[in-house]
Amino acid sequence: KKGVRSRIMRDIMIVFRKEMKEWLHAKGGLASIVFNLLIYMGMFGVVLPLAQVEIWKVPSQLLVFYFFFLPSLIASTTTADAFAGERERKTLETLLSTRLSDRAIFLGKLAAVFVYTATMLFAVDLTVLTVVNIADGSPHFFMFPGETLFMLGPLAWIVTLFVANLGLFISLKVQSARIAQQIGSFGSLLISLPVLFGVVELSMSWKNLLMVGTVLLVAVAVSTAASIALFQRQKLIQ
Repeated sequence: KKGVRSRIMRDIMIVFRKEMKEWLHAKGGLASIVFNLLIYMGMFGVVLPLAQVEIWKVPSQLLVFYFFFLPSLIASTTTADAFAGERERKTLETLLSTRLSDRAIFLGKLAAVFVYTATMLFAVDLTVLTVVNIADGSPHFFMFPGETLFMLGPLAWIVTLFVANLGLFISLKVQSARIAQQIGSFGSLLISLPVLFGVVELSMSWKNLLMVGTVLLVAVAVSTAASIALFQRQKLIQ
């Protein structure tokens, strides 16, 4: 069993490194990644925090922008290219013809999307913390409340995994990366809007946050297992 697990982990890392190299060597490559990061940091790290400094001092439902909408946006746009993009570039058949298992391919792509999204989120969160401290003008260093840290960290990561799962599954089923990207982005916005505009009231208490986190964690486990089970290699090769 130990040998099987180590082989699966090795295969997952092969796919993970492949994804990272493709992103870096694609058209635009690193420059495109840095440009996107600067856009996210500028909008979500500078503009929005300066407009709403107070929401960082007391947990607010407006933070859904940061623990749901932003992770969903980044993850869904990244997963769109995972399978649909490879299909367009005619490289999907080559990948599926290797000895790599379905599980390794799916989990390797999932890990790559997670690391990419989590890195972007971390950079945005650091920017927010810096901007809020500067805007606050206090001689004392300000740190986010525990609930906010949980939303920006573990909760945002769980949301990333859940959305990445759905995004990868969509990317498997559609023919175009653009269509997969549009479905993911529109879906994220559609779910976020009721909360952002107060149609749905959320209490950002520890009890509610932990409950939401637990439910999403179960959803991640179920969706991952379902996506791997529905990964039909032969149909994709045809």
